[in-house]
Amino acid sequence: MKVINQASGKEVADDVRIAQSFFQRLKGLIPEERLENGQGLLIRPCSSIHTFMMKFPIDVVYLDETGRVMGLEENLPPNRVGKKFENVSQVLELPAGTIQKNKIKIWDRLEVLQHEEAVLNI
Repeated sequence: MKVINQASGKEVADDVRIAQSFFQRLKGLIPEERLENGQGLLIRPCSSIHTFMMKFPIDVVYLDETGRVMGLEENLPPNRVGKKFENVSQVLELPAGTIQKNKIKIWDRLEVLQHEEAVLNI
């Protein structure tokens, strides 16, 4: 799945997995050695995250139910607890540097695309 920033029209990531089950959300990125550019993990439902037992820093985009960006956290290192933001129902984890590279801002709206067709707003 792809994630597009509707505000800029830019592709944020082109290889995004979705973690929806309890086990998928619990596991998250813990078993991964790294995230490559273009990769990401969308966790939902989710209002906060941690990076305990992870091996690399990540950028974190906190989203409401419509995909509106409610909070941003750049370069969150392993073994930390993410910030709390109001009205968050899903979280997008991306390689460190992705927020700055794509100029993602509070109030932008992100959209998930599959096979060039919008399937849902995240």
